[in-house]
Amino acid sequence: MGQVQLSGFVERLRIILCLIPVTFVVDCHSFGYAQNKADIDFNLGFNADFNNFELLDKLKNHLESKNYKVGINKPYSNAIVPNDFYGNDSVKSIMIEVNKRLYLNNQNTEQFEKSDDFEKTQNVITELLELVSIEEESYDFV
Repeated sequence: MGQVQLSGFVERLRIILCLIPVTFVVDCHSFGYAQNKADIDFNLGFNADFNNFELLDKLKNHLESKNYKVGINKPYSNAIVPNDFYGNDSVKSIMIEVNKRLYLNNQNTEQFEKSDDFEKTQNVITELLELVSIEEESYDFV
């Protein structure tokens, strides 16, 4: 994210935190074969201050119920959260990383091509984000 985009995000997050008790920042991106030799489909990552292991288990169980292999802080660890909010109990951060082979045919070339499982993968990611949203809504409003 560029500096201008990040500062706008931080300001929006400050406003949100005035209205709701807890918000989740989802650090969602993908990794490819060149980055990872492990046989992992999805990687869920969290920081040292993360404490919502119930949500982590829900996400992991959801993926495993669909026969995906899940790494926890493996092959990558931690989740991006703006520095202004690191350690803030009202801002939870979790990383969802997706192996590119789940949605791309030729990830090692410059001409990416969606695989037959692109929509399936997209739907699974949407389901994970819905689980995060449900968890976020479960916190009481002040």
